Amino acid sequence: MKRLTALAVLLAAACSTAPAPDPAPTQPAAPVTQLAGTPCDPPLVIPASIVASVTAQFEEGRTTPAPPISAEDRATYQANEAKQRAADWGNLCRFRAANGQLMRGAAEPARVVFMGDSITQNWGLARPGFFNAVNVNRGIAGQTTPQMLLRFNADVIALKPAAVHIMAGVNDIAGNTGPTTLEDVENNTAAMVELAKAHGIKVILATPLPAATFSWAPALQPKESVVQLVA
Repeated sequence: MKRLTALAVLLAAACSTAPAPDPAPTQPAAPVTQLAGTPCDPPLVIPASIVASVTAQFEEGRTTPAPPISAEDRATYQANEAKQRAADWGNLCRFRAANGQLMRGAAEPARVVFMGDSITQNWGLARPGFFNAVNVNRGIAGQTTPQMLLRFNADVIALKPAAVHIMAGVNDIAGNTGPTTLEDVENNTAAMVELAKAHGIKVILATPLPAATFSWAPALQPKESVVQLVA
């Protein structure tokens, strides 16, 4: 927080210094609404075999293996995710329409937003009846803490919840968005916590689930890093 305050002071000082006037432009400036009006792509449709497999994994009392995800569905969905991520790194578009609908609706004083990655997203697939205008799912599979921090204002604060449930960090260790450190993960998580508290939102900080291997990054041995993150 001290570093953020110091940065704010430096920015204020820089802005208070009057620069030399620029020469008159020879061409009219582009309208500022040009980028703000960029439309989002249609939301991704999760293939049926993925939904069925995830739902089965959460079935209470199930004794048989969950049905497998078809290779074609997995490859297609991952390719579409990669394409969308290239155009929208933080995935700010994913919930834009749904957020707008919630903000236009009636106020929900007991609202809780669940911010996270695949575990949180899969809760939504497995228990869709639990999530609604009060319990709001904002999990995105594969996301890291810098991506969550980027969308925290739009997907959490703007919805004016009473509380936010945050589960994050394992995908950072997997290197999903590039090299990082545990300190980076802690700083990003702390920033989300500080933002929530500054807006009067109670924070429920979940413990990341243990992981000994990553199917998408088999060369890594994340066990110790996950233990250190939780400690």
